Amino acid sequence: MPVPSLIAWLREDQAAFVRAAADLAGLGIAGAGTPGEGRSSGAASALGVEPRDDLRSDLHEGDCDVILLGDPGAFGTGDRADASAIVAAHERGVRVATLEPVPAGPLDLRAGRWGEVHGGRPVHELVTLVPLLRRSPVLREGEDAIEQFGHARTLLVDAFAAPGTVPLGALVFNALELIGTLFGEPDSIDAAYASPAQGTGVHALAGESLRGLSGDLTAVLRFADGRTACVRASDRTGMWARSATLIGAGGSLTITDDSLVWVGMDGGEVDESRREHADAPAVPADALRRLVDPSLPPEPVRDPELVLAMSQVALLSSRTGQAESPATIRRMVGA
Repeated sequence: MPVPSLIAWLREDQAAFVRAAADLAGLGIAGAGTPGEGRSSGAASALGVEPRDDLRSDLHEGDCDVILLGDPGAFGTGDRADASAIVAAHERGVRVATLEPVPAGPLDLRAGRWGEVHGGRPVHELVTLVPLLRRSPVLREGEDAIEQFGHARTLLVDAFAAPGTVPLGALVFNALELIGTLFGEPDSIDAAYASPAQGTGVHALAGESLRGLSGDLTAVLRFADGRTACVRASDRTGMWARSATLIGAGGSLTITDDSLVWVGMDGGEVDESRREHADAPAVPADALRRLVDPSLPPEPVRDPELVLAMSQVALLSSRTGQAESPATIRRMVGA
């Protein structure tokens, strides 16, 4: 049986990460490109594969089973042709995975064909975010424990990565997607951003999009019913570590990529399970394996309109220094 093939679009510094993830997923890399004119050869050379110079062309006619957007560049930021290219790939049976959210923002989501239904699914669902924190193996297996835990007052989400792996924007999006799933829409988000240039005399601000975002972001989310959530995310930690901790009447329940630990209010262990240690390449590899398995259902982002609005608000708050509301962004884009 032939090995499924993958074309990767990525930065050169992501080559080792993507190679390791593809190898673990059992995918052969057939080609690689980097967004930006004249930049395709660096990543391809690092991977020892054919350089690619046109992402849309790969989506329309690239000879592969999967296209992985490690760095989407400007793809999914408003051009109607981007959604059309995703439809073309889907019609050819080519699966599209991305490390960063596609489309990139709430306005982008409502532009072009992203909301149109194709084959029973909106076009934006034809792009699979990997690795989606909510659909990690331990979180999938821990859904019963989360339900049994009962009402949670507080949710703490950490998402840490090393340079050259998953960028900060994707980590933030993942954390907010999980919070939105478990707690719903927050009343407000109060966020702060620290760029890698901190300490050098440069005070950089976060941009208006998750794309190209690097550094550290922290956020406190407040909900109408009194619940709170907290995000700590960074792509400059030198390690891979993701966790979600629920705190409530049931005690505390912490889920990571390789463990679940539930401690009751009396300090006793209610539940515990552990898997083999999941490092940075292993986590997207699991998602890629599931993506190419035709027996498994799709795993789309839940309510991308809300999550993109929450992400936009977090970036806005980090610039204004004030708490901001996702409802404001949703009204602005006509959601």
